[in-house]
Amino acid sequence: MNKKQIGQEFQKIDNELRCGKYSIASFSPDVIKRRELLLFAQVCLSDMFVAKKKKDKASENFQESLYETIMSNYYNWDKDEQETAQA
Repeated sequence: MNKKQIGQEFQKIDNELRCGKYSIASFSPDVIKRRELLLFAQVCLSDMFVAKKKKDKASENFQESLYETIMSNYYNWDKDEQETAQA
């Protein structure tokens, strides 16, 4: 990812955290876990940005793959939960 893409990903996560349609009292354990994924994704983006500045390709690639895995889990949460419930 380039710097512009990293900034766009930060913005998407920020929107998810700020514009989520949940009241504070309705945070279920699932919602909390999903929000934890978003916070961890922010850490990965930050580490990716630092690695890019240091020109550390190995760390940058690792953080990018970790970020993609986290966001895949986030976006497929409902599907994963249904599969777990059926098992």
